[in-house]
Amino acid sequence: MKKVIFLFLIQILFAQNEDLITFNLKNPIVVSASRFPVSFLHSARSVAVLDSAQLAQLPVTSVQEALEYIFGVDLLQRGSPGVQADINLRGAGYEQVLIMIDGVNLNDPQTGHHNLNLTLPLNAVDRIEVMKGAGSRLYGPGAMGGVINIITRKAKKKNLALTFKGGDYRFFETMAALDLKFN
Repeated sequence: MKKVIFLFLIQILFAQNEDLITFNLKNPIVVSASRFPVSFLHSARSVAVLDSAQLAQLPVTSVQEALEYIFGVDLLQRGSPGVQADINLRGAGYEQVLIMIDGVNLNDPQTGHHNLNLTLPLNAVDRIEVMKGAGSRLYGPGAMGGVINIITRKAKKKNLALTFKGGDYRFFETMAALDLKFN
C-alpha cells in the first residue's frame, strides 16, 4: 500500500515540471493572428507561417504556389494559371476564407472569390501567415474558415534586384525591384 501511495505522490512532483520541449529561436517569430503582434509560441490559434527564408528554399515562383505547401490549404485553379482560383482552408469554402495583404482585405465583396492575379512578386513577401479556424470576431464575416495574411517586406536599405525567367512556349518574364526607404 505504501508503494501505491508513493507512486501517486511522486507524480504530483512532476506535474508542475517545466515543458521539456523548448525552442531555440534566434529570431523569435511574431504572428498577427490576434491583430496584435504575438509570439508564435504564445498564439492560441492554429497558425502556419512561411517566412522569407523558407520561401527561398521552396521551388515556387509565386505566392499561389507557396500556398500549396501549407498543410490544410487547398487551391482549386480554373482557367489560365494564376487568374481564377478558390482557396479552401480545412474544408471551409472560398467564401469563408479571408485573403489579405498587410491586413487589407482582397476578397471580392460581391462573390467572395479571390482572383489570384496578384502582381506581388515572391521576393517582396516577408512572410505568409495562415490562421486556421474561425476568425470572424476579429476579421469580419468573411473569415469563418480562416485568414491568409501576406506580409510584405519593408525596405531596410537601398537595393536593386533584377530577375529574368524563360521557359517553354516562348515564356519570358522580367522583373525589376528597387527598395527605397521613405521618411
